[in-house]
Amino acid sequence: MKTSAKTSRRKPTAKTELKANDPLHSGKTQVESKALAETVARYQAHRKSVGDKLFANYDLALVAQVAAQITREGAKPEDAAKQALKILDACRDELSAREQKMKAIADAAVPVNALQFTFRDGVRAITQQKRNDRAEEYFRKFLVSEIGSDAAANQLEQLKRDGFTLDQVKDYERQYVTFRPPRRKKI
Repeated sequence: MKTSAKTSRRKPTAKTELKANDPLHSGKTQVESKALAETVARYQAHRKSVGDKLFANYDLALVAQVAAQITREGAKPEDAAKQALKILDACRDELSAREQKMKAIADAAVPVNALQFTFRDGVRAITQQKRNDRAEEYFRKFLVSEIGSDAAANQLEQLKRDGFTLDQVKDYERQYVTFRPPRRKKI
């Protein structure tokens, strides 16, 4: 007797789909990827932050205190509570706006040119002279008296190339005043 070759049944392979009611897979119909899980978590965090912003969790005593202060005679307590929540939300929004403005000011980029002087401007600020050549001459004499002629030449070369920082100008101004006190003007 001959038997048919197709009498045996196929065994399931690893590529079979997950079934919704299968207890081994706990109701999952798809295998989640790591990127999908991160996206879902980010979306849920965003929804939570929006919900927290729209419906802030205020202390009951605070809401009752604000509601009691704005209640008119004959007004419903529910209306007073709604008005108190609106006031508290407005205060919270204003405080967060102020905090953002303060952060923007504190974290603003520092303009480098505001913290630096050119050589000529720095020398004129230190010596309080209007003429460039006289200011440079006085500053050179000051440096020679402070650090010596060779070091002063090197320092002048470096300052002409790089300019002065704001702190350097302030330091040199203090030292220069002791070197050459301001003269009284003739009347």
